Amino acid sequence: MISAFDQPLVREEFDLYADTVLYRQAVAFAQGHFKMTNSQINGLENVAKSTNRVQDVIDFLNHRRLKAEKDGKKRVARYWSELEKQVFAVCSEVENRWRRLKKDHLLELAYDPQNEEAILEELKLFALKDFSGHLAAENAMLPKDDNRRKGRVKPSERF
Repeated sequence: MISAFDQPLVREEFDLYADTVLYRQAVAFAQGHFKMTNSQINGLENVAKSTNRVQDVIDFLNHRRLKAEKDGKKRVARYWSELEKQVFAVCSEVENRWRRLKKDHLLELAYDPQNEEAILEELKLFALKDFSGHLAAENAMLPKDDNRRKGRVKPSERF
């Protein structure tokens, strides 16, 4: 398979995207939410780094959300649901950047439509690995949330 990163322009574009936009998005997400346990966020990062399918990352998020719902942890379920929306937004942005690169720079990749799907998967996984790494680092820096850590939820957060 031809890697999208075989093209220096693609590597440069996506490295810059990861170091600027994805970094800021991960920081904003972490700071806009309560501190999730490091083990759960590290679990997300491990899935993103070890898989070759975006769907595995989405499945992980769904599993965490469903488990939280089953356990009656609405705030945690909402966290995973919002993170899943963020993952879909990252994937959509990757597709847009790839299409813009192809159009603007007439990338010389000998690919057929099936290969393009594999390239998009590769680019999305690259972005999700980077985003989850930034999220894990930022989450680790957040102060502890005693209510969440002790399993207590404020009455206003129950509904």
